[in-house]
Amino acid sequence: MTVRILFFLAHPEDNFIDKPCVSLLTKLSLVKNLTTTWKLVGDGLQLGASIAFAILIGAALGYWLDGKFGTFPYLSIIFFFFGIAAAGRNVWIEVRKQLCKEHSGRTNELSKNP
Repeated sequence: MTVRILFFLAHPEDNFIDKPCVSLLTKLSLVKNLTTTWKLVGDGLQLGASIAFAILIGAALGYWLDGKFGTFPYLSIIFFFFGIAAAGRNVWIEVRKQLCKEHSGRTNELSKNP
């Protein structure tokens, strides 16, 4: 894979996507793979952001409540752990969604091949 990328960078005139001998189906499959890759990158970034923001919001809410009620370390710690629990729930939901998507893909493959 790395050799192919380095070859592509060293020889841009040999770009196989722009050659007329490559079929339209091959070009479409390359575009589909590229969009799938970027969708997975986006899903990973979204999951990471949801983890960070869940913990940050929980800790900030606990800190704000501590200032409001004058119980400094207690509510911050409790709501920090609530944030961790919410982040774990987000990860669990995303894992279940990916497993369902993978399972439905396998079911479709099995139904195509008798």
